[in-house]
Amino acid sequence: MYSIETVNPGGLSVALNQIQCGNALDPDYGDSLQVLLFTASDACDPSTYTELDCAEAAGGFGGMALSTTASAAGLTYYVIVSGQMGDLFAANCGYNIQIEGTAVENNFEPQPYYIISQGESVIIGQEGADEYLWTPSNSLSSDTVASPEASPQNSTEYTLEYTIGSCTNNYQVFVEVIPGIQPVNLFTPNGDDINDTWKIFAIDQFPNVDVRVYSRWGQLVFRSTGYGEGREWTGKKNGSPLPSGSYYYVIDLNIPGIESDPVTGSVAILY
Repeated sequence: MYSIETVNPGGLSVALNQIQCGNALDPDYGDSLQVLLFTASDACDPSTYTELDCAEAAGGFGGMALSTTASAAGLTYYVIVSGQMGDLFAANCGYNIQIEGTAVENNFEPQPYYIISQGESVIIGQEGADEYLWTPSNSLSSDTVASPEASPQNSTEYTLEYTIGSCTNNYQVFVEVIPGIQPVNLFTPNGDDINDTWKIFAIDQFPNVDVRVYSRWGQLVFRSTGYGEGREWTGKKNGSPLPSGSYYYVIDLNIPGIESDPVTGSVAILY
């Protein structure tokens, strides 16, 4: 006897295949198989059985299939496979049994990948299971809720052990933490070799970065793909010094395969 507990509303099918019987070709004592799908208030008491579908195959070859529609999650179905050889003996058969359908599919799939900047947090996980256990828990708001807030300082892979009905599974969720860049908010390009260029600390870890600077009127005054020594903004446009004042930057990190919001803010030139 097999038992199945549904986790979703929907259909349920049972299939027997690769059937092999020892006496399949004997004309007088050929094996036969019977399969019964039923519900019961007491699986040990046949008087409580409610038959849902059944199938029978003589000779023990080929396959058999039966099905029903589950009305709700959390129902228990039973399958009995039996057989006989002739009228007196039990069949000697082997088979594979496959149980599938929307009623038993695991549709619980939290988003597996998140990206945050250092110092940020993100809500991870998904509703839909009965019980949750997250590890590691030290950077989570809770380790037993469906969707905790994750605030890791470094990239972290979390393991979620979740239970639906009587089934327990594991799922991995990865939170990538992008180290933050630090643009300075003022520089003095007066030629004294002190603070003459606009520094963006930690920018060298993003070789494809796109840095754009605009005037207060929205005019592009500087742009560079890649940024660092030799490419830093000197406070000039087309070789001519720009006036003192505030300018506004947009920095796209352009990390291959990853979408991230641009870094924006203002920087001042002071002579």
